[in-house]
Amino acid sequence: MKGLVRLRLVRMGRMRQPVYNIAVGKKRGKIDGVPIEVIGTFDPTPTPLSTAQKEAGVKPIKNVQLDFERAKYWLAVGAQPSESVAKLLKKAGVL
Repeated sequence: MKGLVRLRLVRMGRMRQPVYNIAVGKKRGKIDGVPIEVIGTFDPTPTPLSTAQKEAGVKPIKNVQLDFERAKYWLAVGAQPSESVAKLLKKAGVL
């Protein structure tokens, strides 16, 4: 019974401008199908920096929005994250 549900990235957005939904879905279900729940979004393109920020050595930030409570719930229930979602959850401090 364990491992029937996965947390994974579902690609949205336009051509060459991807935005990913962090979705909960069946392990063998369609990736683009209707997910059980969408718990967040991930924008892999970093926000542009001004020249002053570049000179100061500021690193560009990739936008991640995540519902921490729902992510913890699904992990507690037994949902398995994909490799890419696991990396995001580790950076966010959930795993």
